[in-house]
Amino acid sequence: MDFIVLVLNLAAAQGLLLSFFLYYKRKNHVPNLFIASYTLITSFVLFIFQFKDQGLYISVESIRYATFLLIYISGPLLYLYTKYLIGEKQQIDTSIIKHFAAIPVVIGIEMLFPNSVLYTLDHADELHPEDAFDQLYILEYILILSTIGYLLISFKKIWVFDGLALNLFSNMESANLNWLRNLLLLFSAFLFIHLIDTSLDYLQWDLKLSSYIMKLGFPVLIYVISYKALTQPEIFKELRTSELSMPLKQSYQSSGLKEDKAKQHVDRLLTFMEEEKPYLDCNLTIEDLAKSLGISRHHLTEVINKYLKKNFYEFVNEFRLEKVKTLLLDKSKTHITLVGIAFEAGFNSKTTFNTLFRKETGLTPTAFRKQHTN
Repeated sequence: MDFIVLVLNLAAAQGLLLSFFLYYKRKNHVPNLFIASYTLITSFVLFIFQFKDQGLYISVESIRYATFLLIYISGPLLYLYTKYLIGEKQQIDTSIIKHFAAIPVVIGIEMLFPNSVLYTLDHADELHPEDAFDQLYILEYILILSTIGYLLISFKKIWVFDGLALNLFSNMESANLNWLRNLLLLFSAFLFIHLIDTSLDYLQWDLKLSSYIMKLGFPVLIYVISYKALTQPEIFKELRTSELSMPLKQSYQSSGLKEDKAKQHVDRLLTFMEEEKPYLDCNLTIEDLAKSLGISRHHLTEVINKYLKKNFYEFVNEFRLEKVKTLLLDKSKTHITLVGIAFEAGFNSKTTFNTLFRKETGLTPTAFRKQHTN
């Protein structure tokens, strides 16, 4: 057994084990059902690929048909994982069925036209009806393009959520979906290569690009998912669908918040921040602050955005930065490390702290302390 076969077998085995854990993982349970299904199917196809390489009664055509269906199933599964992870929907309902409608369509085509897809695959080295050959590639192109569509929609949802998250969280680490964006980009690259391979294969130039994807790409996908999906925290249970679809300015037009009432909320908010210092909680969310003030989350967001001209993330971290400055100049705190001071002020990431501090002051924390001490 060569090294590549060993890596593929280990990746497939890990994928099966991972899918089991994701199915039963309570945190992010609903979105994990979709990513677990994706991992399970990917691992299954990897095993089929190994059977082919070992000559265990699996033909090349069967592998191609399995990957052919995997491409279509992967798009909806990754899209649904994205949709449920960001909290756009909370419970699975029958509406997800429409995303997998192509599967019975393919089966129907096989029943009505038995000399189409499977015939072409199972008799690839023989003469076959030209229309069957064309039907195979037309169907494959349709499924590839539909998968590209799902990926584009997933990218859009993440992009919208990135903007929305700034009004939900005071620390972005738990809501950072860069790993999912990179996963979708990686899958998009594999899909593009497969599209090229399909086009060349139609011209009977077999470069076996899809085979290389199986050997190099899918194990990477499984290992990425293994680490990130298991460690991804819950983002926001109470995120409303309307918040993901309606621009903030448009939603404020119908909020019903009078200007005098809004100014009262501003005064209460600033007083509460100064006296109670809720920003010292590194996990503070807009929901937490709204409950503490007895204000609806929507109205509190409007007050911060419209009247203070900031998003929630900027608003809270300005208080944290001021607290850091105070601690840096406090002679009784000189024994505390910069990271310790950052955490004491409510930050939970050294990188975020350094970035925001330098943006605010134009200096590193060390340079700031030295300059003001001198």
